[in-house]
Amino acid sequence: MLSFHNLIHTWQKKVNIYISLSDFSRQKFIEAGLPASKIVVKPNFLINTWDVDHVAQKGDILFLGRLTPEKGLFTLLKAWTQLTDIPLKIAGDGPLRKFVEERTNALPHVEYLGLLTKDEVMQQLAGARFLVFPSEWYEGFPLTLLEAFSLGVPVLASALGAAAEIVQGDSTMGVLFKAGDAADLARQAKWMWTHPAELAQMSENVRREYEEKYTPEKNYAQLLSIYERVLLKK
Repeated sequence: MLSFHNLIHTWQKKVNIYISLSDFSRQKFIEAGLPASKIVVKPNFLINTWDVDHVAQKGDILFLGRLTPEKGLFTLLKAWTQLTDIPLKIAGDGPLRKFVEERTNALPHVEYLGLLTKDEVMQQLAGARFLVFPSEWYEGFPLTLLEAFSLGVPVLASALGAAAEIVQGDSTMGVLFKAGDAADLARQAKWMWTHPAELAQMSENVRREYEEKYTPEKNYAQLLSIYERVLLKK
């Protein structure tokens, strides 16, 4: 099917607009042969309806996600063997649950919270000093990052794919580390932990970023603009 439609140029001639979630994925689609002029970027958005308690003192570092190898769990826990004075909480479930339980039992400064409800997740996130996002594969557009931004929580993310694009890594909204590199992750985590003034500024920045880019209202306006572009070409 794909070969046939490539042969008759269906993707180039029969589609008005493609919507990509990030500039990173847009470039991947262009590399795959889709026409650059027909691909626009419109990110995901987040409806933040959680009633979380205000947390004046943010304490732990938090990992949220499915417990699978591609999410960077091996790298994360290897890094935290070097960070004995920095508390880490891990929330989620998945095939690596037994491994995570065994490793956290051996690391007293790391706590495994198990599978939480959405409200519990947001409460934990609201109380986090920053979110760590060590993914080692291309993510589409992780809503976990938007959840963190909406609560004013900076992010330490792997410098890979859309996550690197969202976080930017210039110490404005967070910091990036080399994907799969536990030593670099540990180094950057320690920097964020020991720079509270910079972290406080990041917190303000990510909340502003959410309000300017990722609310339903902003996304609705972007979508209408895309529809209008299609209609004008007809």
